[in-house]
Amino acid sequence: MPRKCNPTWAGDPEGQQWELTGELPDFPAGLYAIDKVVPLPTSDEEDQMIAAGQKQRNALGITSTRDLSNWPPGMRAFVRMWRQGRLTVRVSMGLELPDASDPTGLVRQQVVTPGFGDHWLRIDSAGEQPNPPGGNATPQEYQGAYAGAQPLGWRHSPHVATNEALEAVLQAYEAADRESPIRDKRWVVEHIPTLLRR
Repeated sequence: MPRKCNPTWAGDPEGQQWELTGELPDFPAGLYAIDKVVPLPTSDEEDQMIAAGQKQRNALGITSTRDLSNWPPGMRAFVRMWRQGRLTVRVSMGLELPDASDPTGLVRQQVVTPGFGDHWLRIDSAGEQPNPPGGNATPQEYQGAYAGAQPLGWRHSPHVATNEALEAVLQAYEAADRESPIRDKRWVVEHIPTLLRR
């Protein structure tokens, strides 16, 4: 599926008389654009950022956090810090799957599986991306993502911003449950806008 991206330029398709619109690219295209401009952090820089962030939370008396959705490189950085015994804040983490065209393939590339870790770091879900309608996936792609990740043991904790998206998530959960029951797998929804009676 092509990435959704609002144009930052408008004008004639032949490239004549283009001008800035002031619009920013939609997520996740904007982050990919940043990667082309700002150098990716080194492993040492990632470690320093995590350590500094945890030090700030320690100073506030915060002992644990929920990281709803961390991209694979960020997740691997936390795993590295955890293996070195350098985490000072407990982290419950969801893995973000920003590639709506092949989220299952992205899951298979990771160095961890759900439930990985201990009381300092727990990788517990796949969350946030891909997004249902209104985001970066069609309802069919969304259901396919669930169907593909479930046999690999991943539970879901998607970010839902609209009632339409919530309905798509619930339909995907019901379809996944018909294939293999999810009742005891603790699938959740995060950021629910409105609760609907079903």
